[in-house]
Amino acid sequence: MQAAKDILQAYLKVSRRITEELGGHFGKMNLTFPQTLALTILAADGPMPISALAKVTGSANSTTSGIVDRLEKAGLLRRVSSETDRRVIYVEVTEKYEAIHA
Repeated sequence: MQAAKDILQAYLKVSRRITEELGGHFGKMNLTFPQTLALTILAADGPMPISALAKVTGSANSTTSGIVDRLEKAGLLRRVSSETDRRVIYVEVTEKYEAIHA
């Protein structure tokens, strides 16, 4: 039982540290951790379908779609149709995000 308690306390410390680090950078933009995670992944890995973003973040498609909706409304992400398959929609960071991130 002590091992489980130690693991949970270590997790809490790491979680708080991540929140502090991200809060300084992304907190100014009033972004949540899931929003920050989505932006960071897309900036690093490039455009991807919402389903792929959901898989990478460990979230449901519907949850990720809501995150994308809010980030798109803020002008930080955009949806782009695939050039080869019109049924596939990619999400990507915008120039506004890139300027803020730089």
